[in-house]
Amino acid sequence: MRERCADAMPIFAKYGEPDLFITFTANPKWPEITENLRSSKHTTDLPDLLARVFNLKLKSLMDDPTVHGALGKSIAQVYTIEFQKCGLPHAHILIVLRAASKFSISEHIDKFVRAKIPSSIENLRLHEIVTKCLMHGARGIDNPGAPCMEADQCKKMFPKEFRTETTMNVNVYPLCRRCPGDTTFVRGREMDNRFVAPYNPYLLLKYNAHINVEVCTSLRAVKYIYKGFDCANMVLSAGQVQYNEIANYIDARYVSAPEAMWRLRESHMHDQSHAVMRLSLYLPNQKRFTRKDGHEEEALEAAK
Repeated sequence: MRERCADAMPIFAKYGEPDLFITFTANPKWPEITENLRSSKHTTDLPDLLARVFNLKLKSLMDDPTVHGALGKSIAQVYTIEFQKCGLPHAHILIVLRAASKFSISEHIDKFVRAKIPSSIENLRLHEIVTKCLMHGARGIDNPGAPCMEADQCKKMFPKEFRTETTMNVNVYPLCRRCPGDTTFVRGREMDNRFVAPYNPYLLLKYNAHINVEVCTSLRAVKYIYKGFDCANMVLSAGQVQYNEIANYIDARYVSAPEAMWRLRESHMHDQSHAVMRLSLYLPNQKRFTRKDGHEEEALEAAK
């Protein structure tokens, strides 16, 4: 991950800071998956099918900004693949746009990125996708055991504040417009626009999945997408799993079935738009050389 992050930095050093941060998560209810399941099967029974479909969807998603200019013409992009604890693959994508397509004013952001509950009357399908995939869920006192809770606060800072207009460049990301009044019931709770993750309507309608679209203006997003894999803390004793963080601690790699299939199929875990060549640097009189046992002096003379 450190090497991949080091490869990505010269790309952004040449073409500028990323303009878009997109998170794309697989949807186990995609018809390409459900239509190929037998009546007694579930998505978890066919991790190879999930991995294949997500790979095809990801390639199509990457073509939208790079080929079709769906969010503005791009000049550089990188992405990395991660897997949730439940096994669903998701991609973190960073995109650099051309100068003419950059988000310089709040009205330009509002044209491509929204953070509101769509009307069920005007666009029922978009309303259903947003309420199923883009609502962050109740946090705080209503749900203190949520995974994103840390020190009695949501790490993603949900619920957001209501605001009548988009504010540019506040703490790396702009603050999207979130007007009061729109509400919906999600998992038995009434929620409003403060709980909606920013999205692009075109991408949601096309892929029917969790696609979080953020406008970003900092290189800190590069570090985030290369943060590394998930781990599981555990210890095996007499055939039973016993968790005791103080007495026993194992930093174990967590690999789900879809990730195993992803790697067996040799799908890319990372990709970037430009090739980066790593140059080896040596200090004076410290050149690296190869040798055979018993021929050290000859190899040293040859290196000189």
